[in-house]
Amino acid sequence: AAAAVVEAAAEAEAQAEASAEAEAEAARAEIPARPAVPAVRRYCLDGLLAMARGDQQFVSSMLQTFITSTTKVMHELHGALAVGNLTGLRAAAHQLRPSLKHLQILPALEVMDTIDNWPGPFSYDDLQPLVESANWTLSQVLAEMTTELENRRIEGY
Repeated sequence: AAAAVVEAAAEAEAQAEASAEAEAEAARAEIPARPAVPAVRRYCLDGLLAMARGDQQFVSSMLQTFITSTTKVMHELHGALAVGNLTGLRAAAHQLRPSLKHLQILPALEVMDTIDNWPGPFSYDDLQPLVESANWTLSQVLAEMTTELENRRIEGY
């Protein structure tokens, strides 16, 4: 009889451990993993945070707007380059400049300044490396911002 009690106690303890492990597993599953954010961002949110006055949802909304509009304008920039449209290149660069300045995305801002103020006629050989440089930088920024937005959603913003 004593052996049966010890066996029953051991079985109850094993079930309790299994139940506790299942509860811990469920709790871990409910907490989404935060995507990794680079140690140094390629953009600065200080101006946006100041403008938002603590409204984190506004910041998230502005980041999403930047991602959407920048993606669209970069397509326009590539399209203008492809057809040799210097006016279109300048217009796209000019459209990006305020946001790049506000978010302190300086490498892309310098390229957009160069394109916006292009002194000569259209030259694919000269303009293409500028567009590609901006595209590379902005692709990195947009990837970082997308991760930032995912983390903000996890945090409820």
